Parts: sequence; C-alpha cells; structure tokens
Amino acid sequence: MSDPFLVVEDLTVKFPTEDGLVNAVTDLSYTVEQGKTLGIVGESGSGKSVSSMAVLGLHDMRTARITGSIKVGGQEVVGLGESKLRKLRGKEVAMIFQDALAALHPFYKVGSQLAEAYLVHHPKASKREARRKAIEMLDRVGIPQPDRRVDDFPHQFSGGMRQRAMIAMGLINDPKLLIADEPTTALDVTVQAQILDLLQDLQREFNS
Repeated sequence: MSDPFLVVEDLTVKFPTEDGLVNAVTDLSYTVEQGKTLGIVGESGSGKSVSSMAVLGLHDMRTARITGSIKVGGQEVVGLGESKLRKLRGKEVAMIFQDALAALHPFYKVGSQLAEAYLVHHPKASKREARRKAIEMLDRVGIPQPDRRVDDFPHQFSGGMRQRAMIAMGLINDPKLLIADEPTTALDVTVQAQILDLLQDLQREFNS
C-alpha cells in the first residue's frame, strides 16, 4: 500500500480576538490516499473550511496560529514559505470554494481566469495554448458551447455553470488532490446532484 498523499496530524488553528484566542480547529488528524475520497462532516462553524484552507497555506500567518503537521506528498506545509506554497497550490493541491461567484473575479472573462491559472504553472505556454486549455476544461466539465462561453463573464453563467467553471479551474493543472469546500451549498437540489456526479466522473477520469 502506498503512503497517503495528504497527512494531517494534530492540526490546531487559532485566531486572536478581542476576547482572546479562539480555537477554530483543535487536534485534527486524518489521511487521504491518492485516488480516494474523504468527506469531512460538521456543523457550520466547526472548522471545515478553516482546516481545508490550512492545507493550502491560505491563512494569514500574521494572525493565524497553526500548530501540528500537514504533509502534502511528503512535504511539510505548516511553516512553508509563500513562494513554495504558490508552487504547491493548483499543481499539487487545488480547491473548489463554496461561493463560485465570489471566487471568480467579476471583471474578467471566465476563460481568461482559467487561462491565467494554467499559465501560473506553465509559464512557457503561449496565450493561445492557455486559451485552448481553458476551452478544453470547460468542455470536460459540461459547459455547452465552450468555445463561445469561454468569453463570457461570471455573471453570464448560471450558478451551476459557475460551479462547473470553478471545478475546471481546480483541475486545469491536473492536481493530485482536489479539495471541495461545500461546492453545492448555494445550488438547488437537482444541480447539487449533477455537480456531485460530475466530481465522481472527473475523479475517475483524472485518476485523482
């Protein structure tokens, strides 16, 4: 059996407030093997998003106090420098956020944002190649007429389509681990089922 790709041990995340330190996550431990799915369940405010963001080093280290260990592919994330974290994000680990409308920049076309995410890890690629990759990913997540919709702005997409676009952005660099932070919360029940089915299909396709 191969070693787990993600190993979280005794993770504790605290934030300072006027009333003192608040424990957002306390002594959390779990592992995830590549190709497997782990669901983390908890009520609102239980620390699900906080712990997920810690895996990508997304907390402001000037305020957040993080102890314990987070290893991604054997590399320790806690205390890792920003430049190395940027290389990790998107390439090794990617995240689908709860609110796609907030995560997508309203002033830039969806395709441009996908292409930018691709170019971060493929700096030698041309803009044409990046655009072609964006269209390919929109097609793979089920966006109709991707060669046309690639030039739409986020507000021109429905809620379900925006979430599909966020999945496309998460997968555009073929990460080994994809974290989905309640990606169906803002969607109606029918679309929720479609998004969950899509994630399962893409997991099989990408073997991740």
